[in-house]
Amino acid sequence: MKIAFPYYHRLVLPLYGLARLFFIACVDTDDGQVVSCRLQTFDPQDQSLGDWLAANRVDGLFSGDSPPWLLDELERRGIWHRQTPAGEPLQILGQWLRQGPSSARPAASWLLSGSWS
Repeated sequence: MKIAFPYYHRLVLPLYGLARLFFIACVDTDDGQVVSCRLQTFDPQDQSLGDWLAANRVDGLFSGDSPPWLLDELERRGIWHRQTPAGEPLQILGQWLRQGPSSARPAASWLLSGSWS
């Protein structure tokens, strides 16, 4: 499974528009391990964010904001999104994996649990 994180934890940056730097992590949900994590550049002049994420075979996205107009595009492409408190991508993934994701899509209860230790 591939999960993306905006570098600055927001999809939309005031004064700058759409985020352009994303971490894309490959996660083995069966073993609960992060296999790899790479920094990638998105260019909104070339394609939409949804198209770029789909081309990179991203399954889901964690970010600190949730602009409805952008989330609609992601949902149409089958890419899930979860809004999370700010944090390092590997810490957020570790927390999600420790909760024992039972499916490809993280449960809303994980987000609302508040257990960010």
